[in-house]
Amino acid sequence: MQIKFLGGVQEVGKSATLVDTDIKLLLDYGMKIRRSEEDSRFPASFGEYVDLVAVGHCHIDHSGFLPSVFDKCSPRVIGTPPTKELTALLLEDSMKLMEEIPYRVTSYKQLMRNFFTIEYNQPFHSGRTTIKLLDAGHITGSAMIDIRYERKRLLYNPD
Repeated sequence: MQIKFLGGVQEVGKSATLVDTDIKLLLDYGMKIRRSEEDSRFPASFGEYVDLVAVGHCHIDHSGFLPSVFDKCSPRVIGTPPTKELTALLLEDSMKLMEEIPYRVTSYKQLMRNFFTIEYNQPFHSGRTTIKLLDAGHITGSAMIDIRYERKRLLYNPD
């Protein structure tokens, strides 16, 4: 299991972590609401593709740049039912407020078509990787993401 931080390290905003097991798993892909002169609003690139995206919760710093994933590829996206509903609401609202949308509107629509919901503690299998969403208690639908691959385990707590 390899872990690469694409954003959100020692800062608030643009949370994004890439985990390589037998799949390429992207944990969140957010944007920074405010940026400084020397800092980008967006996380680093995940490369050419990811197999799966898991969303910890709907806040823009965790979900705001998710549609851009679909500018490159078309992975499955998983999150809790409230996270899917609230992510759609926040992304639609943010697109109305942005001066320039940093992804295609069709990519947002593809994201929502590819967003599958799973309940807390329900195992989700992709390849030989197993993922469970655990109640994080942060906001409605927020989840810690429990990843198991071979004999390794990673618990990602978004906030």
